[in-house]
Amino acid sequence: MMRDINIFKLILFIVTALVFSFIIILALNMQGVVVSVTSIFIIAIGSILLASVMYFINFLIDRKFLKKINDTIDRISKGSLTAETIDIEGAAAISIKKSLDNFINFLGETLKKIEFSVLDINGNANTLAMFSENISQRIEEERDNIAKITESMSELSSIADSIKEYASAAKELSKVNREKIIQSTESIKNLIQSMNEISTASTAINEVANFIADVADETNLLALNASIEASRAGAEGAGFSIVASEIRNLAENSSSAIKKITDTVERLIKSVTKGVNFSNEAQTALNDIIEGIKDTASKIEEIDSKITTQTDVTKSIHDEIEDVNTLVIQNSELLIEMLGSIQNLSQQSDILKQIAAQFEKEQSEDISSHIYGVNDPSKSDAPKEELSSPDLSNITDITLK
Repeated sequence: MMRDINIFKLILFIVTALVFSFIIILALNMQGVVVSVTSIFIIAIGSILLASVMYFINFLIDRKFLKKINDTIDRISKGSLTAETIDIEGAAAISIKKSLDNFINFLGETLKKIEFSVLDINGNANTLAMFSENISQRIEEERDNIAKITESMSELSSIADSIKEYASAAKELSKVNREKIIQSTESIKNLIQSMNEISTASTAINEVANFIADVADETNLLALNASIEASRAGAEGAGFSIVASEIRNLAENSSSAIKKITDTVERLIKSVTKGVNFSNEAQTALNDIIEGIKDTASKIEEIDSKITTQTDVTKSIHDEIEDVNTLVIQNSELLIEMLGSIQNLSQQSDILKQIAAQFEKEQSEDISSHIYGVNDPSKSDAPKEELSSPDLSNITDITLK
């Protein structure tokens, strides 16, 4: 593109020179001066040579001027606002100088805004870092609390499982005891029935004994009468008297034995009666125990049901606490990553702040003086030392990150 412009400028210079030569020849003819062909050729060749020399001089000036402008812009793009001085000549150069002044002023204002933004970013980053550290500490405390709660819930779940096992064992034991008590009740019923039968038999024996006692009394009475009759008979009734005496003794012994039997039977009846009463009381107590066992079994079943529900709820809470703990760990990791990002942002902000400060330092040394040499022409040929700064591509990479 630049080459085409230079060729166009060369052609324009030559055409201008030829037109200027034609005007000179025409003016001479109008004044009556005869111009030969050789003179016309010499004038044309001279005009072309003059146009070529003028173009070459203009090309060198433009090239030198544009090279300095290009070097200046390149150094500005690399972060340095120092450059060789450029003499200002011509309307185009003045226009370029004005455009560069506007660009540098705009760049300075932009750098000030960047510096203020960097300060705000640093302040916000520090605040976010402080908040993140506080939140991280609180999350660590919450993690400790959740760990303690989880441990307590595990112990509670273990205790609930143990209680459930004990309740199941108590329920089973209550069932076994209930069956044994029912069996004991049946045995007591059978015992009462046997005692009642013994009492009935004892009553029958007592009746028989009373009957035998009555017979013995009558026999004793008859023996007494026989003895009396034998004594009346004298010697002839002596044998009969002896028999009557023996019968009387036998009747008395029978009466004595019957009396002992009767006494024994009466004591047996009393004992059986007491046993029956005690058995009835025991049966009543066993019935009460059975009712108590039924009530206890019902309550044990209710406790077992509630413990089962509590165990399920405890396990559910434990699972939810585990989920919360997992979320807390994830949030803690995210906060750590965010804190690292904030620190990275703070470092990048410091880099941008240094870059902006460097640009401002360069601008404060009167940029126009360094670029165009307006204030101190003596320094126009001495290029200043270029400050070290990162390339704008690096700045762009940091900003994008």
